[in-house]
Order: sequence, then C-alpha cells, then structure tokens
Amino acid sequence: THAHTHSIHRKETYYFAYMNPTSSSLAGSQSHSQLSRIQVGNGLTVGAQVANALRARDRLQRDPFRPLLREYAALAHRLEASETRCAQLERSSASSAPSAAHSPSSGLSGSGTGGTLSSSGGPVVSNDVIIHLEQRIRQLEQELTQSYKASAENAQALLDAGRTHTALQEALTEAKADARRSDALAKVQQTRSDQLRQELEDLQSTLALLKAELGALRLELASAQQQRESALRRYEELEARWIQMKTQEAEQLNEANRLFEEVKARERKMEILQGAESSTGEARAALATTSSAVASAMRQDHTIPSRAWKILTAHRGECTAVQHNFSGSLFATTSNDKTLHLWDARTGTSRSVLHGAVQTLMGVAFSPNDELVMGVSTDNSARIWSISQGRVLHNLTGHLNKVYAGRFSGDSTRAITGGYDRSLKIWDVRRGYCLRTILCGSSCNDLDIQDNQLVVSGHMDGAVRFWDLKRGEKAHEAKEVHSKQVTCTVMSRDGQAVFSCGRDNVIHMHDTRTYQVVKTFSDSRFRSGVNWNRLGLDVNSEHLAIGGNEGEVFIFDIGTGGVIKTLDKKHVKPVSACSWSPLGGQIVSCDRSGSVVIWQ
Repeated sequence: THAHTHSIHRKETYYFAYMNPTSSSLAGSQSHSQLSRIQVGNGLTVGAQVANALRARDRLQRDPFRPLLREYAALAHRLEASETRCAQLERSSASSAPSAAHSPSSGLSGSGTGGTLSSSGGPVVSNDVIIHLEQRIRQLEQELTQSYKASAENAQALLDAGRTHTALQEALTEAKADARRSDALAKVQQTRSDQLRQELEDLQSTLALLKAELGALRLELASAQQQRESALRRYEELEARWIQMKTQEAEQLNEANRLFEEVKARERKMEILQGAESSTGEARAALATTSSAVASAMRQDHTIPSRAWKILTAHRGECTAVQHNFSGSLFATTSNDKTLHLWDARTGTSRSVLHGAVQTLMGVAFSPNDELVMGVSTDNSARIWSISQGRVLHNLTGHLNKVYAGRFSGDSTRAITGGYDRSLKIWDVRRGYCLRTILCGSSCNDLDIQDNQLVVSGHMDGAVRFWDLKRGEKAHEAKEVHSKQVTCTVMSRDGQAVFSCGRDNVIHMHDTRTYQVVKTFSDSRFRSGVNWNRLGLDVNSEHLAIGGNEGEVFIFDIGTGGVIKTLDKKHVKPVSACSWSPLGGQIVSCDRSGSVVIWQ
C-alpha cells in the first residue's frame, strides 16, 4: 500500500510538471533564445513560431483535460485518506480482536452485519463499509489507470512535439547551409556574369572592327570588279583582234599552201607522165610489202601474252590497281604507300611518281585524251593529276566514306566516283565541282562508263546497277547476280557488254541492251583473292585476264567461256588487278606484295 502511494506521488509530480511547462521550458531557454534571433519570411522568428505552435497544441491537447486532472487529484487525495483510514482500522481490528476473545462478558454480540465496540469503547467499522471502500478503491484505480493511459498518450504527443522541434532545428540548419551555398553560387554567377559581359563588350568591339574592315573590303571588291570588267573588255578586244589576225594569217597561209600544192601537183603530174611505165613494177612490189607488214602487225596485236617480260618492284606496300592509258603508251599503279606510279609501257621504266594522297589509293583511271589521271582513296576523296605537269589539279571531296572506284566520261569533261558511303558522284573536271549525287543503296566497289550515257556499278550486296547518266536515274538493277560482293565491272569498247566479277569466283557477261546475263565464266582453279580484284579486257573483247589468290593469271576465251591459258605464277601473293593494253600483246598484273609483272 505504501509503495502504491509513492507511485501515485511520483505520477502526480510528473503531471504537475506536465501541467506547468514553464519550469521545464527553462532548460531550453538558451536554444529558444537562439531560435528567437532567426527571422523568417512573415516577420516572426522561428522561436516565436514554435512557441505559438506549442500554445496551440496546449489549447487542443491539455486544456480539455484540466477538469479531469483536478478531479483525479481530488480522488487521489481521497484515496490516500481512505487508505490511511483503512490502515488505522486494520491496526485497531488487530489490536481489539485478542481482547474480545478473552473477555468474559462483552458489551454486545450479534451477527456479522451488526456493529461492534472496540476494547476502548469506540466504534468499529463494519465489513460492509470495508467492502464498499474496497470497491470504491478498485473503481478509483481503474480511473487512475485510464488517466495514466491518457497521460501516456499526452507524453507521447509531447515527445513527438520534441522530435518535430528537433526536425525543425535540423531543417533550419540545412536552410542556413543552403542559404550560404546560394550566396556563394550567386557570387560565382555574378562573377561569371561580369566576365560574360566583358566578353560581350569585347566581341561587340571586335564586331564593329570587322564591320569596318568588311566595308573597306567591299569597297576594294567593287574596285576590283570594275578593274576585272575593264580587263575583260580589254581582253575581249584583244582576243577579237588576235582572232582576226590569226584568221588573216590562216587565209594567207591557206592561199600559199594552195599555190604550193598546185605547183607540186603539176610537178608530180609531169613526173608521173614521164616515168609511168618504169615505176609500175616497183609500185606493185611496195604494195605487196606493205600488205604483208600490216597483216603481220595485226597478227601480233591479237597474240595472247605468254611470258613474263619484266617483274617490277613498283611500291613499298600493297599494290591495289593497275590501268593502261587509252593510247597504250603508259600504265599506272596505285598502292597503300599513298603514291600513284606512272610507267612507260614500251620499256617498263618509271616515268614519274605522283604524290598528294593522305591514305591508301584504291583505284586509277586515265582520261580518254590521256592528259589526266585520277586516283581514288580511302581518305574519302579522289584526286586528278595533270600527267604533263605532275601535280594535283583537283581534290574531289564530298564522299562520307572510302572511295573505291572512279572513271572519266568519254569527252574527259566529267568524272564519276563511287564509294562506301553508298553514293555515286558526278564531277565537273574543269572546275572540280560536284554536279550531282546519286544514292545507290549499297557500297560501290567498282564502276565503268560508256561514252556519256550509261554507267554500270558493282556493289557489296552482290548487285550490278545500270545508271542513265543524262537523267541521273537508275536504269536497271540486277539484284543478287553474284552471291557475294562484286569486285569489278568492266565495259567492252563497243559498249554492248559488261563483265562483272564477284567474290563468289564467277564472272558474268551482261548485255547492256537487255540488262540480262548472257554468259557465265568460271573455273575450279580460279579463286578471287581480294575484294577489289579487277579484270583486264582486250581491245576486241575476245579475251579477258584476271588474277587468282595463288598468284596465277587466268586467260578466258569469251567465245567459249573457258580458260585457254594460265600464266606462270610469278606473283608470290594474291593478284589484285590486271590490265590489257589497248595495243594488244601486253598484260600488266599487280599483287598485294607491291610487285608488277609485264606479260608479253
């Protein structure tokens, strides 16, 4: 009972402290004073806002319980008085019970419900009163338990408020840190803004200066244009005068030639009349000799080369292409050593080495007038050199990937290139400008042209495509004519046939009028060794030569479709290209070791 009473006192002390927060709030006065110095956006300090929040919470959570707590305190006092009275009664009962048992005569006797007298003659509380008090005590204890629960909930709410306060303090600290970072960032931004403003001012000054220079240059340009127009007019006048003079000279020369020819004709007529009979036999003999020489020359032109006349170490690296010029006097080779080498076809000696490429040169082509040579390169460009001057005239840039093929038009005024960017480009040779771009749908490995009308191209997807050069459109597409990529496309001199070779080791002959494959060439020994293996076609389109991957050169008869000759293995690596001289009787082949073999 005494322990229970002390517990009640402790709880009353706790609730007294809870009901009087002033004393507990003194411990936090220092932090409250710190919070009170912090201003927020509405003009109140954070401490004032927290105090207002706590007062509002007290009004909602503590004030409604004040009557209950007062009643509880009164009940607690009554309970304490009842417990004290019960203790007194118990002690009185314990002391009076032995004396009543030994007394010979008692003042009263009766049932359990009647009253009794103590040994001292005072009244004794009955059992009913004690039971009633015990019930009342239990009821009060239940009420006390409920009060404890309510107070515990209030205490939990107080703890939550404390945690909220702590969270607010942490948020405030973080807000201060954010404010400091924002200030620092603002300073940095201000500094950067000042720098940008200064740069803007500098740029504006530079712009003004450039505008002034532009105005001066425009004036100079206008003056130069006037001078150019004046020079052009003067040039036209001089050209007209020069043409007139040349015309007069030509007329005079023609008149002199006419007179000279008349005199010579008269002289020849007299000589012929005088020696007609004596010269008849000699003329017949000369005519027979000339006919025999012509026939011998014709037989020599159609002779198929059979022996290696010369073996040249043409390049330091892999030789990628070889091509004769249209007169047959020269042939050119290209390599991954970035050079284009010109050779004398009659003597097999070097004529010149042309530089300018940045990466590997993959193909070579001569202009029909034999004045220009073009090399295509893996640096996404093609270059046109002047053969007589030995220098680059134009650098044709515009492809987005490697360029593998290039040819000149029949009049040497345009060039066509094809590359791995899946496009064909038509160029103006005089100015070096791109006239048209044709999208071909697949990487181009080789191409050829017939006069100025038809272009044929071989592609990585195994297709051979025909293009109308005038309209810039596709005329026909032979899809999957090869099961693997096409290595070359070569057109006959008369333009009626196109020969295509693929990595499937098959050569097809296409009719350019019907676009159909009319003949197929193959041999069990023939294996193409590179993706750009190019064949050589003789001038009469009767034979073709192509290299194999073991260094041999195969000669196919176009009429029969079979191999009629295999040239000795003079190459130590796969042959990459062959070229048949337009004069006949000579084939030039090159391989991946940089060697060139001239066959006679």
